[in-house]
Amino acid sequence: FFVQSRRRHTRQRSVSWARRCVQETGYQRRVHGHEKEERIKETEEALAPIRSEVERIKIGLENEKVTRAEKEIEILKKLASEASNLTQSIEKQKQARITRTAEIKEAMKDETKLQQGYIKGFEKDATKDMAKLRTHIEDEMAS
Repeated sequence: FFVQSRRRHTRQRSVSWARRCVQETGYQRRVHGHEKEERIKETEEALAPIRSEVERIKIGLENEKVTRAEKEIEILKKLASEASNLTQSIEKQKQARITRTAEIKEAMKDETKLQQGYIKGFEKDATKDMAKLRTHIEDEMAS
């Protein structure tokens, strides 16, 4: 009967090649890890002025944003004030028109009463004149 080993035969063929690649990669990482840290440090040092310039630009943009917002608020306040002034002016003109209309109505009422008085006077005079004329005509016809 055959006794089989529990260990796999991985030292042969392509499996051993794969094992060597993994082992070498680990070795390279350990050896080149220091070099990688050095490159990261150099890159960070090279990026530091750029980052500070970006931060300065960010602050400048934020300040500009605040300044623009303040100007817009000032403009909106001026517009609101002008709108309020226009509303008050329109209201004054409206009240003046209402007052003037009431005055005109009152004047027309007075003028209408005066004209009605004239008409009644003319009517009375015309009625008297007609009566006189009739009397005169009747007197002439009787004679």
